Amino acid sequence: MIQKPQEVNSAHEVRPLADFEDRSSFSENSPKKSAIGSYLKNSTKASPSIIQVRANEIMTRKILTIKSDSKLDELQSFFESYSFRHILVENNDNQIIGIISDRDFLKSLSRGLNFNNEVQEIMTEKVFFASEHSTIQEIARLMFYENISCIPVADSNYKLTGIVTSTDILKFLISTHSINSRI
Repeated sequence: MIQKPQEVNSAHEVRPLADFEDRSSFSENSPKKSAIGSYLKNSTKASPSIIQVRANEIMTRKILTIKSDSKLDELQSFFESYSFRHILVENNDNQIIGIISDRDFLKSLSRGLNFNNEVQEIMTEKVFFASEHSTIQEIARLMFYENISCIPVADSNYKLTGIVTSTDILKFLISTHSINSRI
């Protein structure tokens, strides 16, 4: 069943980096904690204009869907025909019930599934949705904590309007940095 999209920061249970009391402890223990510590020390330096950028400003508007009962050979054709890494999975009522990435597909083949298996056997059922007005900071935080690389975006009528991928965020940050460094 499709979930009603909510603002990203209230659609899940994650603990934002800002909730940690002692930020200095992150730079000492491990490479990952060191990276988080560096982020925390510099996160307040980000330009307010970058932080306020909304999903609808950077999202990919073309969305690919596949039926849950489609075979993996059809999924393979999708990945070969389109340069997308994520495909939304829908049931026969056209409701989004999952998502599948090219990595999910490759992992399924390495586990011994064959092309006659159905997409629903390998899809991720837990799909987070963002509103068009969710900030890229909220989306990036959710991606980081949930270890996901894309979030579908819906408008106020719960109609899918796009998808934000980690690549979309990186492209935006790179293009913004390039523009600012020339000024």
